[in-house]
Amino acid sequence: MVFFSQKILSTNRYKNKKNIVFIHGSMGLGKTIFVKGFAQELGILTINSPSFNLFKSYNFNNKTLFHMDLFRLENNSKLIFLFEEVLEYLELGDIILIESTYINDEIDKLWDFKVEIKFLKDNSRGILIKQKNVKY
Repeated sequence: MVFFSQKILSTNRYKNKKNIVFIHGSMGLGKTIFVKGFAQELGILTINSPSFNLFKSYNFNNKTLFHMDLFRLENNSKLIFLFEEVLEYLELGDIILIESTYINDEIDKLWDFKVEIKFLKDNSRGILIKQKNVKY
């Protein structure tokens, strides 16, 4: 977690663009726990799941972290509308973390970082982090 958050914060890409992090995995695999760990590295100590509000925002270092959970959105048009609305609020250097149990084709085209969480045999999780054209 520390490596990933430091990687985003240390790159010039982070400072000069809106940063979209797509977190994909089945229900109960720890997507929100991943978000909480990421936020703690930014100095945000309390993160609540936005499952019922759809998204929440938190301030850090004069920037904003947006946290979206697409759990309740099944309608693609509502999803795209909400996503586009949140993107309008993003400033350069802001980060949006999007949790989802499914991959939406429209959003899948836009991510800068993609986190895939999978269940492994021994009751543990595997995490694959991709950056456009780079894997960690």
